[in-house]
Amino acid sequence: GGTAMSDCNITKQKLTLAEEDVLVNYLLESAIRGFPLTLGELYQEANMILKSKYRDDYELVGENWAS
Repeated sequence: GGTAMSDCNITKQKLTLAEEDVLVNYLLESAIRGFPLTLGELYQEANMILKSKYRDDYELVGENWAS
């Protein structure tokens, strides 16, 4: 037995699980209120989290990040 693929991928994540949870909750709340986020807005929010965490030294989420 080796390392599970999901455990391996966690080390590649740019956002922590807690940050992803915050983002998902924001996405759901926006949709419930009648203002669902576009895919572009979702990417923007994720990148804002990264920017606030790493200042100017961060890499944007990838183009397939949300799929």
